[in-house]
Amino acid sequence: MEPTLPAEQWYCNIMGHQGGPYTLETLRAMIAQGRLDRSHFVWRVGMEQWACAGTVTELFPEGGPPPLPYPAYRPGPPVGIWRKGRTLIVHRNAQLPQRCMKTNSPEAVMVGRTFIWYNRWLLLTLLAGLLVGAIVVAILQKKASLAIGLTRKFVLRRRLAIAAGWLSLVPLIGGPVLAGIKENGFYALGGLVAFLACVIYAAAASPIVRPVRIDDYYVHLKGCCDEYLATFPEAPAGL
Repeated sequence: MEPTLPAEQWYCNIMGHQGGPYTLETLRAMIAQGRLDRSHFVWRVGMEQWACAGTVTELFPEGGPPPLPYPAYRPGPPVGIWRKGRTLIVHRNAQLPQRCMKTNSPEAVMVGRTFIWYNRWLLLTLLAGLLVGAIVVAILQKKASLAIGLTRKFVLRRRLAIAAGWLSLVPLIGGPVLAGIKENGFYALGGLVAFLACVIYAAAASPIVRPVRIDDYYVHLKGCCDEYLATFPEAPAGL
């Protein structure tokens, strides 16, 4: 009696999470359930590299589009990242590529950022009082942490903006103090002008990219350059 050969073992990568080993029948069942689609990546022993599920005839006999030409310096194809118009949609568990969001340059460093977003309609709660509004916003706001790619120029720009925000306290406090010592109100006015200048610069230069929506699964960002956005697939309908 000939020995029974083990079934082929498949692996899949969905939203940055690798799963397996699975049998071919299991993957087909996942496709039928909508848990695995053409844009996800699969691999089995004998394949040189991960492939789009849509190009694997055992899974999709009618074929599908070839994998996108992601840069060679990326250790693996981006998973869980799409574009929708000028908006970048990132799954919370996805890993962004090491490219500058503002220039698409590969000469980028990864910078950790915590994004905060809340529905602007929540500001109406301020009408009930500053403390009440602040508590409501703090409870209902959404947060997400991502490592984003930026060139050193933009990293420095952001650090200068943060420093300017802190330095704005110096003229705000020092202006009135100096005005009291010199008995000249122009020092207080000058301190206020310097304070406003620092705050305006910090507000303009600090947000490299900004969130326009955050939910339990995805972060929607604005401010990326068109070349960077073009390296990601279009978002599926309903996302």
